[in-house]
Amino acid sequence: MVIDFLIIIFTGFLIGYLIYEKTNNVAFLIIFILFSIVVAYLRLIKLMRRA
Repeated sequence: MVIDFLIIIFTGFLIGYLIYEKTNNVAFLIIFILFSIVVAYLRLIKLMRRA
């Protein structure tokens, strides 16, 4: 459950970083990190409800 949470955040960070490398725009990095945290949080809530 926690590992799933970390994988989503890490994936979001990785995608954001790759786009940041190409564009040099920090906004993309921040948006992708925030988006991945939100997605991971929503999945966590869904798992909590199911349990």
